[in-house]
Amino acid sequence: SSADVAAQFSCSRRYLDRIFGQSVGRSLLDEIQRTQVEAVKNLLRKDSSFKQVAVADRCGFASPEDMRRVFKKVEGRTIGDFASS
Repeated sequence: SSADVAAQFSCSRRYLDRIFGQSVGRSLLDEIQRTQVEAVKNLLRKDSSFKQVAVADRCGFASPEDMRRVFKKVEGRTIGDFASS
């Protein structure tokens, strides 16, 4: 989470969000989610038979539901659509 990242830099989440957004052009949360989705895609490219529970856990999502929601938000398609392409 962005709060975890802020703690690593000993600063507030708000400050880190503002500085990150100014520097990168997107929010820290967007970047975290983008990175998580890339990890999901990499795992599924290696082995599409992974269970979604295991993929969600390995990629830092609280649940498979969260993973599916974020994946759709970031990619504009479902995990199933990605896996079948």
